[in-house]
Amino acid sequence: MYPDPYGAYWPPPPPSGPSVRTRVGLAMAAALALVGASAAAGAVVFDGGPIYPERWDPRVAEIARFVEEERGHTYRHPVRVYFLAPDRYREIAGGGPDEAAPTDEEREYSENTVAEYRALGLMEGDPDLLAANETMQDSGTLAFYSPEDDVVNVRGTDITPAMRVTLAHELTHALQDQYFDLSPIGDAATADESGAARAIVEGDAVSVEDAYVAAMSDEDRADYERESSSDSDAADTDLGDVPAVLQVLFGSYYAVGNAFVEFWQADPSGVVDRENIDAVLRRLPEGSHQLFEPARYLDFTEPQVVEPPVDESSSDEFERSSHGVDLLYVMLAERIDPLTALRATDGWWGDAYVAAVGDNDKMCVSSRVAFGAEEDVTEFRDALNEWSTTMPADAEVAIRNDDEPLQVTFTTCDPGPLAEMNLTDQAGPALAFPVTRLRAAADAVSNGRTRESALCYGQALIDRLTLTDLQSDERTPAITTALEEAAAACP
Repeated sequence: MYPDPYGAYWPPPPPSGPSVRTRVGLAMAAALALVGASAAAGAVVFDGGPIYPERWDPRVAEIARFVEEERGHTYRHPVRVYFLAPDRYREIAGGGPDEAAPTDEEREYSENTVAEYRALGLMEGDPDLLAANETMQDSGTLAFYSPEDDVVNVRGTDITPAMRVTLAHELTHALQDQYFDLSPIGDAATADESGAARAIVEGDAVSVEDAYVAAMSDEDRADYERESSSDSDAADTDLGDVPAVLQVLFGSYYAVGNAFVEFWQADPSGVVDRENIDAVLRRLPEGSHQLFEPARYLDFTEPQVVEPPVDESSSDEFERSSHGVDLLYVMLAERIDPLTALRATDGWWGDAYVAAVGDNDKMCVSSRVAFGAEEDVTEFRDALNEWSTTMPADAEVAIRNDDEPLQVTFTTCDPGPLAEMNLTDQAGPALAFPVTRLRAAADAVSNGRTRESALCYGQALIDRLTLTDLQSDERTPAITTALEEAAAACP
């Protein structure tokens, strides 16, 4: 009935997306030294605010015009682009040369965070998160846009094909900021809400970046791919000491965010509908559950307010917040079948947790997760029970039936830095399931399906595929069968 949306598409793009351009350090130093000043000949001041150049630096003017045409908006003003020596770029990305050494409080917070991740089965040993944060701000990045200062900072002065692609991404952020104001993203009520908003911002920029690559000459594109491969290998080496879970969670902003953007801008005409993404940027998702399941964004499904469980044995509270679907999925998918993990978290309606040091002198995370139906409760509890069998005994995992209907409560504790965590490094590749579900739905919309039918198709497809299938470089007979059956399953 419908054309096969994967006819010329398999294998799907890898879930990791482009090289990680982590935004851990979006709040960069407010005062930037005027190093590598742009070639703009004059400046204009808006309402006593920042000083903007009258025209674009000639090195980026063509890229800015491409971004305008691709996004359907004209810049309200040019932005400054600073081409910096690598050492200076590193200083700015890390907070500046005068940044104070970490305080005792910051080190304690970092150590508690590591303990919390170990309790969730996502980290092992005793990594230095402060050093990891600094590495992720620097390694593998060629440029970044700072909404606080409205400038793009660039590593080096060579305008290579890879640099032009990165500038298309960062200049998209500058355009987004002028029309949709990126500054409040960090002020979201929860980390999950902030992360979902950031995923849309990054997903939109990746979409423009991909369009820029597609518009390159064959020679430039080949140079870009070679340079990107080399940069990616170097970044992998630099990021070797950064815990994998941090790379997975930040990489999900790009992978899941871009897949969500692809779905919402897909149109049966085959022409990308950027106005749909403008609408999303005006009303950002309220949590990762709306990214993983776009129908819940369309239905305005807000997270249910959930109170964290009270642990009477806790004496020293570290933090309380919400995990969100993305963290719970990554937590489960690291240790059990990813599709089982996705089905278990799809029924999520809200959660809350409190991390505190209990009478056992361990950092323990006590969580309460709410669901929409009893079968969702059962599915999550079963997945959680399976997950618990893979955790060290010293984690003391306890899963309880909650007094509230349609809720599950569980507690897990830090087994310590010497514990054998048996990490699988499966959580990163497991992003292929939610990403492929969205991308398959996007292609189905482009081939004439309604969004409802397309979402059905995306779900039916991943229900029939394994992680090995999703990592295959070939369209195997099993994949062909899955595609045909999924198309038939959803009218």
